[in-house]
Amino acid sequence: MSEVAAVEQPTAPGLPISNGKLAMWLFLGTEIMFFTGLLGAYIVLRISMGDVWPDHHAVLTEPLGALNTFVLICSSVTVVLAHVALADGKVSLSMNYIAATLAMGFVFMGVKAFEYSQKFAHHLLPWEAASHGPGYGLWSATYFILTGFHALHVIGGLVAFGAILALGYMGRLSAKDAGLIENTGLYWHFVDLVWILDRKSTRLNSSHTVISYAVFCLKK
Repeated sequence: MSEVAAVEQPTAPGLPISNGKLAMWLFLGTEIMFFTGLLGAYIVLRISMGDVWPDHHAVLTEPLGALNTFVLICSSVTVVLAHVALADGKVSLSMNYIAATLAMGFVFMGVKAFEYSQKFAHHLLPWEAASHGPGYGLWSATYFILTGFHALHVIGGLVAFGAILALGYMGRLSAKDAGLIENTGLYWHFVDLVWILDRKSTRLNSSHTVISYAVFCLKK
């Protein structure tokens, strides 16, 4: 009798993704829970207030919000282009796209700083806004919490992109480091998505619209 030797096939333990990407997805999972809690609390408070809520046209500047949305979406595009360029070994081109992403991130923060300055000038801070009428105090508190935490995440992304840019200019990046931009890009895309949800949420006037929006989000 002849024995057939079984050849053991090599196996790769774990998930078919890099440790860095796995860590980023786990981190984003915690971030999703965090912002879901914030947005959920906002929606509950907004529904409980009924129609006692300031019209968003009176407290928000629509063109500036639209500009910031456009800027963040464009910055997500440049992150993808930076990842593709570095994966192809085009380090210089990739760093140019990262620099463009940084520039747009600073534009976003500059516009947000201007919006905040307008809130300060018109006494729309949480401890002052109640003097403008019913609902203004709660609106101000939720607005600054939602946009403030988002702004902190934008700053975190800018720090990460600044570090990548510094490494690139020092010649310490190559095609094998494309995953670094990809993982940072995942975080940046999440920040963009949160901004879109924040912006939509803070511009819902009637409680009926808020309920419809909440149902829509739950279905998604």
